[in-house]
Amino acid sequence: MKKRTPIAITAGLAAATSVGVGQIPLSSITSGFYTQNFDTLAAAGTGITWTDNSTLPGWYANRTTYRAGTGADSAVGLYSFGNSADRALGSVGGTPGTLHFGVLFYNDTLNPFTGFNFDFDGEQWRKATVAPGGGPPQSMSFSYKISSAPVGVGDAGFGSVTALDFVSPVITPGSSSALVGNLDANDTDLILGLTFSTTLDPGEYIMFRWTDPDDAGVADHGLSIDNLSIEIPEVSPAIPSAAFLMGSLGLLALRRKR
Repeated sequence: MKKRTPIAITAGLAAATSVGVGQIPLSSITSGFYTQNFDTLAAAGTGITWTDNSTLPGWYANRTTYRAGTGADSAVGLYSFGNSADRALGSVGGTPGTLHFGVLFYNDTLNPFTGFNFDFDGEQWRKATVAPGGGPPQSMSFSYKISSAPVGVGDAGFGSVTALDFVSPVITPGSSSALVGNLDANDTDLILGLTFSTTLDPGEYIMFRWTDPDDAGVADHGLSIDNLSIEIPEVSPAIPSAAFLMGSLGLLALRRKR
């Protein structure tokens, strides 16, 4: 089982406030990898406040609270799954509708990007009651959106990438039960070199989103993601700020007068 340590991005996020929304600036990813293991999520409790771009810097959800659990809980909602300090971000689908969560990046560099490499674990932490005969499988789907304006987690216009959808591996008949999501039988390693449908140009935003719908007519499993790694090609320095550019132009004009 992979275990990755999140990179430090606090300083970069502080700089990003100048563009009006919290996101992860690509210039802050100096290691070439953005990683997130979700271990800062709560390990116990219900009704825990979820704050966009604060509970997990750069992350958004269409819920304002989340629950921590081992997969034994059938309540619909956003979840921190796990049976130890090792957490995963996921959900149990159902009324009041589709759950979304995702991470937002801002291309504050001089580089255009045509794609990133993805590697993450899909973990199933709960098997809902399944009728005799088994199945059908349920999915947590992956999509992304590039825009010149900040992207909202519930926006329309996301493009789906089925190769990164997490499909529930446990669909055996029988009553509901908690699962250990990070065991091999309940875990799927999803890896893809993703080529974007349009170039991510300097000054643009990109959100990567996971979606768990209410599976009609059946109880919903507990699905999650963990150990996310996004490999990003080498980036140039950040785009200079307007204040820096104005100061440089002023200094240049002063030198010309001398």
